[in-house]
Formats: sequence, C-alpha cells, structure tokens
Amino acid sequence: MKKLSLCLSILLAILLSCSVVFGEDDSYILGKFENGIYTNESLGVKARFGVNWKILSRESIAKLNGVIISASPTLKELTNGAIPSFYAMTEDGTSNVNVTITNLGVMGSAVLSSNIDEFTEAFVKQTGEKITRAYKEMGFSDCRIKRDDFAFAGKKNTGLSIEAEMNNITVYQKQANCIKGEYLYSVTATSIGHNITGKLLAMFSNID
Repeated sequence: MKKLSLCLSILLAILLSCSVVFGEDDSYILGKFENGIYTNESLGVKARFGVNWKILSRESIAKLNGVIISASPTLKELTNGAIPSFYAMTEDGTSNVNVTITNLGVMGSAVLSSNIDEFTEAFVKQTGEKITRAYKEMGFSDCRIKRDDFAFAGKKNTGLSIEAEMNNITVYQKQANCIKGEYLYSVTATSIGHNITGKLLAMFSNID
C-alpha cells in the first residue's frame, strides 16, 4: 500500500519533470519543514503534519525522481523542468501530500498567470493519455481525469482531479496549481479507498 501510494503521489511530477539541479540556497522557494510545520514563504502557505505523518527528505525525493542535487546552479537559473520539493505520507500509506515546483521564467509565468484556465485545459488534454497509460501499466483498470475548480489556502484555484481503480480499490488525487512570480507550484493530495483529498489540501493555510 505504501509503495503504491508513493508511486501515485509523484506520478504527475515524473510526467512533467526532467533531470535538473538545484542549490541549497533556495529554501525560500522550495520551502522548509520544522517542528511539524511545512512553510513555503514564496507560495505564502503553511501546513501542520502530526506524528502519524512521515516526511521524506529532499534527497530521498530527488532519488525517486532522478533529480541531481548540487550546490549550483540555483533554481532561478533553470529554464524548465519540475522539482519535487516536499513529500509527506501517513504511516499507513493511505494518504499523502506533495509539492512540486516548476520554473517558468518571467515570460512563461506572465503568460500562464493570465491563462491558468487555458493551461489546465491544455494540461488535461495533452497529458491525459500519458497519465492514463502510466496508470494502466501499474495495473489500474480505469483512470478518469478532469479539471477541478476549488479553494486552496483561502483562494480560488483551478486544478485537476484524478480517480483510478485497481482490485475494487479507488485511488483519488486532487492537484492545486498556483503561480507565484516565475514559479508554478503544484500541490497534490492522494488518498486510497476514501476520497479525502479535499481535506488533505485544506491542511494548507495562508501564512499569518
């Protein structure tokens, strides 16, 4: 169950990412986890995770996605690619949350921020077959992807919802997409058996 949960939670990141390098001086953008609280000042959100949550180190996340960690260049110097920056999973492996960051560049963020609806529609259309194929290769018999509008950290958000089935067990995913400066933040919640993805994303609130 934990392995399945782990694979599914980073699936979207894998489909979007390439091998990239980021530096240790990017904590403002990548976020940090201290005393049970994940904080991302750039995104302007925070979330508290209790003792029943396991937090993967950034190095562990990087190894899972084939990302190379180095002192240079920094995240700001990247022109494309997605970086998995945070991953939390419940001890029983039935729920998890992860944050992926994509450097869009100044022009890319300007265009995307004004056309987030179009971006989401295009994402669903262009990656739908790839995601569906990936799920089938993992043994799922069905996969449904759709655009989803919901509130995230107190603000309207245009994201994605995914449902997939295996052996009469349904896996649910909900992804929020937020643009801050040159970066696209994708926050994905995954739950197995029961759809609590909305509750998981509701753990995130604005930084006071």
